[in-house]
Amino acid sequence: MRILEQTRSLRPFQAQALKILYSESRVHLICIAATGSGKSRIFEEAARIPDNPGRSTATLVVAPLQALVRQHSERLSSLGIQLVDDLECRSEKPRALVLTPERLARKLDRGMRIPPDCLLVVDECHCIEDWGASFRPEFRILPDLVRRFGIRRSLWLSATLPGEARASLLRALPAEVRELGEFSMNPLLQASRVRVTWPNRPEFVRRWLERENSPGILFCSTRGQTTDVARLLGSWCGNPSQVAAYHAGMSVEERLSVERGIREGRIRWIAATSAFGMGMDVSALRWVILWQVPFSVLDLAQMLGRAGRVPGEKARAFLLWDDTDFLWLKNLISRPAAEALERVYRDSQPLNSVLHALFTPPL
Repeated sequence: MRILEQTRSLRPFQAQALKILYSESRVHLICIAATGSGKSRIFEEAARIPDNPGRSTATLVVAPLQALVRQHSERLSSLGIQLVDDLECRSEKPRALVLTPERLARKLDRGMRIPPDCLLVVDECHCIEDWGASFRPEFRILPDLVRRFGIRRSLWLSATLPGEARASLLRALPAEVRELGEFSMNPLLQASRVRVTWPNRPEFVRRWLERENSPGILFCSTRGQTTDVARLLGSWCGNPSQVAAYHAGMSVEERLSVERGIREGRIRWIAATSAFGMGMDVSALRWVILWQVPFSVLDLAQMLGRAGRVPGEKARAFLLWDDTDFLWLKNLISRPAAEALERVYRDSQPLNSVLHALFTPPL
């Protein structure tokens, strides 16, 4: 009965996902939904459900970025869920362990076990394929955990799961797999591909900011660029303290300060690398600009998802590009990745249609 009561306040896909997780004794659910649509709400509600016969109130959430770990931890704690370091400990309150794949791997090496009735949640599950091969190999252990510990229920979340990554995940999981949703862009996000030469990009951004004074984010490809662009934004803003750079080379304290600043309204504009991308839920952002073509279609889709996260409110996105962007990328990324990006930027079809084709596996 509690589950039925909870689903009345949820979006249809959230309610359907929750019912799937709690109507089947064994199920591994792959859920695809647009950035900003509220995928996290599924495991937040699942973690709050009290003990039922044969059910555990333990939830293990694995997220790829420390910023996401902080975000999920704060949200779960605010809902009355106890944050723990050991899932096998018993508690009167629902409990959750939230961590990165690397920290999980270290805990497993030290002998930590995952209870079979724990709900395993893997946020941004496309990273298993995208990063697991070499960049962050700890991602590769995540699908194996299901069989290793006999986990009966798991939830795999993403807004951008390419066909190859989906097929790999399906092969790795046991037979009891359900799939829900497909790739889509936020319908309230108006995205434009704008051909602008490198020398003219500062002027394009300046003119946009003269018309639009709301909070937003400008994505760059390198850490050095974020510093340079933040300096430009500060000179246009009139108050440099309202502008910040954000990248993985900054300390945790520095990044936390920027995250708090944008949420509290002290910072209006951010120049960031993709370190601010995946899953970051900052409702204040009303626009996003991609200063140059990013390194992958995955990065592009995640960057677009940072703006327009308030239901009912429109947002804008600009994808700046020119031929020189692709010449620069050809020495840095694989040929298939470069061809996919060229298709996104050069195709005359609506951006949503092009991205949907790239992220939707053929029948």
